[in-house]
Amino acid sequence: MFGAAFLPTRSSVAGLLAMGLVCLVWLGRAQAASDGSPRATVLVQTSDASTELAAARLLHALGRNLVKNPSLEYVDFDGCMRSDALAGGSSGETRRAEARKLFNDGRRAYDNLNLNQALSLLDRAVVALESSLDESIDWGLYENALIYQGATLVLMGDAERGAQSFRKLLVINRQANLDPLLFPPSLVATFESTASAVKALGRGTLDVRADPAGAEVWVDGVFAGIGPQKIGDLPQGAHSVRLVRHGHVPFGALVDVRADSERLVARTLEPLPGAGRLDSLLGRLQAGADRERYPEVVDELLEWAGASRLFYLRVVRQGETVVVRGFHFDGVARRRLVAIEKEFDPDDAADLARVDPFFTSLCTGRGGRAFEMAYIQDEQDEQDEPEGIWNRWWFWTAVGVVVVASTGLALGLTLGGESGPVAGDVFFRF
Repeated sequence: MFGAAFLPTRSSVAGLLAMGLVCLVWLGRAQAASDGSPRATVLVQTSDASTELAAARLLHALGRNLVKNPSLEYVDFDGCMRSDALAGGSSGETRRAEARKLFNDGRRAYDNLNLNQALSLLDRAVVALESSLDESIDWGLYENALIYQGATLVLMGDAERGAQSFRKLLVINRQANLDPLLFPPSLVATFESTASAVKALGRGTLDVRADPAGAEVWVDGVFAGIGPQKIGDLPQGAHSVRLVRHGHVPFGALVDVRADSERLVARTLEPLPGAGRLDSLLGRLQAGADRERYPEVVDELLEWAGASRLFYLRVVRQGETVVVRGFHFDGVARRRLVAIEKEFDPDDAADLARVDPFFTSLCTGRGGRAFEMAYIQDEQDEQDEPEGIWNRWWFWTAVGVVVVASTGLALGLTLGGESGPVAGDVFFRF
């Protein structure tokens, strides 16, 4: 038995190893740079009660902007406070995961025509979601659970109860429909008949109020504005109402709306456990944001939120307008990146709708109007140097080329004189 092998020289092997090592270093750095977007959280502080509504609108707008920002991962500070308050209890995400599993198992049983098991699982999924209305539930999951619950009941011969599930869905989402590719014509016909009946229902109104003022009002999973709010043209039936206010325990419930009537929903929201600590930290931040380049309290807030970026808004009344001072802190570099301000008319919805450019400036440092700060600059701030070249891709590419060349040359000179097979030699083994 014999075989032939082509053997490279030791110097070429050493060069390949060196190149591989540099590639690993380069890939490791690239991976570190792409491990994920920075986690960012938002805190808003008001000067008095007259700025609460404006602050709530700004907080909602900034949160919406950060959720859509692909370069940042938004962290809800209130969510962190609620998690601390649970002390090992079941979180909203855990309950959502349980409901999602129940739905998936129920749909699988439905597809296999195991209708009794499907109905049991889908009923539990609907109950689990409706009992979590104080949290931000997955409305797409809830609507699908109602669809399959209704479809299962109809296929089991209980068309009346199936129509009730469809009606519950159509009351909260009049645009819902059944996919004719997934459901038989008889089911689609039952659904369309129920949809026609819902369109004929009378309409009512919800008058939603929260104490303290400034809570976000969500009806059937749709943002309705900052409370107090009146929401009209609602079909008669059960509608979900959710109140969310920064620093407070959210409230959620199903509320019956009757035709040609107005239903009052008033709720006093309790402060979240930890609200006192947050107020204390914000007091320290207010005192330090204008005077120090990087207040130490930012580290405590970021550690609490599990984030590395902090957007801090201070809302102050100034005559008929409010002045918003925005700060953007980087907890990794321990620097304040941006400090800008802008005036808004809190009573002008169109003016508040133009907050997006302000928040873009707050995120990127471009545009906006910088205001005079009474903080002490260190040498690094005074020089205002650009980002170091070690954070540039071309710098590390050049380093890689130099290291590969020098390492390969050095190893080639060291090992090249040793005796050994010459490149291209062919050995035969018997």
